Amino acid sequence: MMMGGRWMPDTENYYGEVEFTMQYKREKSNLFSWLYIDFNSLKRAATANNLSCELVCEGEHYDYLARLTP
Repeated sequence: MMMGGRWMPDTENYYGEVEFTMQYKREKSNLFSWLYIDFNSLKRAATANNLSCELVCEGEHYDYLARLTP
């Protein structure tokens, strides 16, 4: 029984991985990868790769600004 969580399958990409294209009038970009990642996951990944990760500020909609330094 699982309470207070959500199951995410581990056979697929991270659920925050998306691909975008940008378009303005008749100009369209190539497809590019984008990653939405929560701060705790970013901090763990940074630490595992010998980087420092600092939370600079948080927004109102789960958004944040972080600083990564060697």
